[in-house]
Amino acid sequence: MKIKSAVFGFIAGALSMATIGTVIGADTVVVGTLKPDISFKVDGTVSQAPRSMSPINYNGYTYVPVRYIGEMLGCNVEWNAYGNMVIVDYPEDKIKEVVREVEKIVYVEKGESVDGTVYSTLPVTKKTSDFDFDVRSIIRDTTANKTTVYIEIENKQNENIQIDQDASVLVIDGKEYSVTNRHSLLDQRWYNNITKDDGEVEGYLTFDLIPEDAKQFTLKLVTRKGAEKPVTTTINFTK
Repeated sequence: MKIKSAVFGFIAGALSMATIGTVIGADTVVVGTLKPDISFKVDGTVSQAPRSMSPINYNGYTYVPVRYIGEMLGCNVEWNAYGNMVIVDYPEDKIKEVVREVEKIVYVEKGESVDGTVYSTLPVTKKTSDFDFDVRSIIRDTTANKTTVYIEIENKQNENIQIDQDASVLVIDGKEYSVTNRHSLLDQRWYNNITKDDGEVEGYLTFDLIPEDAKQFTLKLVTRKGAEKPVTTTINFTK
């Protein structure tokens, strides 16, 4: 029953993205940009919405057609004109199928879970809409009193990105470790733009020395793109 609630929560989230008026007030005229080139990937299947249902970019956010997304997820989507309401129903047999799949992922394929957080063994990859990000290895250096995290990043967007290593954080068993303040130990390449043409760029982040018996690691990588606000990407792993 808890899984069923989670499924409906996801649908509600998609609905909120599609209803601009919910955020800025009902019947408010706004100027947005149609984005017919945006594609959607659901259960491994990639498709694009018909042009009559093109996503819209407005104020830095992408709003998606709730009917198209809902039906891709196997939902029944209806419009109730009397109640001024979009109704999304998830068929009961589909809910049971999703419950079985979630159980398989959490308890069979993903391994150990701590407080709902899954820690994958190195090397580990995180894919976002902007880039692919790999954590390759982590090494403690007791002589230099530092910890080096070796990473690889590939920009997938036309816009350049930068890694803000000064703002990135390594969390070890719940304790945060900042990037070392010794400038000579920092990777200078992260102060330059990473372009789509660069392909896979390898480098490292240097933090203060972590305990030898550390078990659970969380790297919070901060990236910047033009004048936009910095974005933090979180990846969990074990040695």
